[in-house]
Amino acid sequence: MLSGLQLLSQFLGYFNIKDKPKNRAITVIAFIVNFYLLYIAIDNLRYAGYRWQGFWYLLAFLVLEYFLILNFIYYFTDKTVKFDISPYVEKALGGNPNAASATGDGPLFNQNIPSAGLFDQKHILPAELHVDAVQQQNINELAQLLERKGYLHLNYSGLSDRELYKEACKTHEPILAMSKPLQLPFYELREDAYTHQLVVCAGMNSMTAKPVGTITKIGFTDVTATQPQYRFALANAYLSGGPFKRAGRNGMVAEQRPFEVIVHVAYEDVNDNVKNTIPRNDQSSLVDNRINQPASRRSRRHHY
Repeated sequence: MLSGLQLLSQFLGYFNIKDKPKNRAITVIAFIVNFYLLYIAIDNLRYAGYRWQGFWYLLAFLVLEYFLILNFIYYFTDKTVKFDISPYVEKALGGNPNAASATGDGPLFNQNIPSAGLFDQKHILPAELHVDAVQQQNINELAQLLERKGYLHLNYSGLSDRELYKEACKTHEPILAMSKPLQLPFYELREDAYTHQLVVCAGMNSMTAKPVGTITKIGFTDVTATQPQYRFALANAYLSGGPFKRAGRNGMVAEQRPFEVIVHVAYEDVNDNVKNTIPRNDQSSLVDNRINQPASRRSRRHHY
C-alpha cells in the first residue's frame, strides 16, 4: 500500500498540481486502499495461529484510518476536531516551516538584497510618512504591479484557514496576506527643490519610481529640525498592509486595510566634530506596532 501511494505521489509530481489538490487525491485513494489492511486483519483473525498478526493489522488499519479522517477534515473542510494529535506529531517532527515564515516566528520583514546599499545599523531610524491622496494611489498601483509581476504574493504563504486560525488565536494579531512587509525593489529619497521636503519615491525601478510619501519625522524628531545638521538616505523601504485575516467566532474573517510604505532612514552628521545624535529611545516597538495594529489605530498623520 505504501509503495503504491509513493508511486502515486511521484506520478502526480510530474504535473503542475498544487499541494492541496494533490493531497486530496492521495487522501481519497489511501482511504480506499487502507481497507485492504482490514481485509487482511479479518482473514488472519479467522485462524487461531494468526490472530496476533490479525490484531496488529487491525490496529494499523485503525491508526491509519484515524489520520485519513483527519486528512479529510483538513483538506476538504475548514473545520477542526477536538482530538487532533497532528499538531503534536508536527511539533515532534520539527514543525511547519511555512507557518514560521508566514507568522511572527521568522524575521520581522521579508528581507531581500538591499537596494540602497549597506549602512551602519547604529545610524538607522524608522521614519514617519505623511501620505496624501495622490501618493496613496501611487502605493496602490505599485502593489498591484508587484503582484502582477509575481514579486508580491497575497496568498498567506499557502496556509489554510485552519492553520491561520490556530496562529491568530495564539498571537491575537491579524495575519497579512503578504505574511510580512515586503522590501520594495527600488526606492530613493529626493529633496523637493522648492519646499526642501524629503520625498520618498518607489517603484519597480528608477524609471517608474513615483512619490509614495513625505517624511515628517525621523525617530521622534521633526525632520525640519534635523535637516541642517544631518544628511539622510533611505536604508530600507517596505510595502505593508493590504488584505489580512483575523480570528472570528467561527473562523477567519477577511478584511482589507490600505497598503502603506514603511521606511528606515540612515543619517550622518554633516560635521564630524558634532557629537549630537537624533534621540533614539526604543524604536523597535514603534515599528512593530505600525505593522500589527489595524489602520484605524495607527498614526492619523497617514491620510488615505
